Amino acid sequence: MIITRFAPNNIGNIHIGNIKIAFISWFFYFKNNGFYILRIDSILNKKNSIIYKIFKKFKISINIKIEQKNRKKIYFKYLKYLYKNNFIYIKNYFFYFKYKKFKIKKFYDIKRGFIYNRYNYKDFIISDINFNFTYNFMSIIDDINLSVNLIIRGSEHIENTFKQLAIYKCINKFNYPLFIHLSILVDNYGKKISKSYDNKYSIINILNINNIFKRTIYNYIFGFIKKYKLTKINLKIFRFNFSKLKNINNNFIKKSKSNYINKLNKFLYYIIKYNNFITKIKNIKLYITNIILYIYNIYNNFYTLYNKNLYFLLYKMFSIYNIPFYKIYLLNFIKRNIVNKLSF
Repeated sequence: MIITRFAPNNIGNIHIGNIKIAFISWFFYFKNNGFYILRIDSILNKKNSIIYKIFKKFKISINIKIEQKNRKKIYFKYLKYLYKNNFIYIKNYFFYFKYKKFKIKKFYDIKRGFIYNRYNYKDFIISDINFNFTYNFMSIIDDINLSVNLIIRGSEHIENTFKQLAIYKCINKFNYPLFIHLSILVDNYGKKISKSYDNKYSIINILNINNIFKRTIYNYIFGFIKKYKLTKINLKIFRFNFSKLKNINNNFIKKSKSNYINKLNKFLYYIIKYNNFITKIKNIKLYITNIILYIYNIYNNFYTLYNKNLYFLLYKMFSIYNIPFYKIYLLNFIKRNIVNKLSF
């Protein structure tokens, strides 16, 4: 069974590259009936509700959500084990891992093949004497503790992977996790984008300010996966292109627009045609209110729509049911922007 995780830290805003990794990890968990963990690397002591809201917005299902700030007892337990078995030592108020002695020379990446260690073999800090643990230590301890066996993340973590696997080897000599290191996210000028780089690349900004639909994000990201196999993931540099994203968004609107219009026209036609019968139904005004709100939201989202028949039917519905809340604003809006341009 695939057990994978998405592990954002709580510095800065979740950007399009983070969402790409979250989607890909989720997809392979879902396709293989696996187990998906949302782990928040709590670097800053602040609320992480925005991360949960993004997962909820995109309907990314998870099995477990954890925050590292609540797991210090687990980290202490493994630190104690490493110290007792002489894998670490104390120097100048810090715990150092014996990387020179227990180094990893290579590891296997599903997409990249064997990756060889060309980095520095210096011993590295995993905690201070007050038990403030480092990223590399907490990350791999969580993966061991939760039996994670597939890790999908950015290629900037390759050096960290060697250090983490060295710790992994000292605790669990077998069953190393599988890795895929995806290409980094860059802007149009080839500059790496991080969460602290620019808010315009944050997923909230892309959705709200640029009026991009969630479906567009799905289509844009899954264009980097071919046939939905781990070995088919595209490793080309992920160059984020606003123009391409907006083109995908416009195509999505065009395809969806005609479907919505046809369905709404038919629905509204029957509402008005059988109005005398419908008004006798109990609480119909409340139902119609909700329906109008739903229809209005759809038409308002597809802000490029100009379908006279649809607007005429909407106007008639407002008039027939004379709903006070909408009468003040929405009805006037329709009269001002639509009715004046029509001849009845």
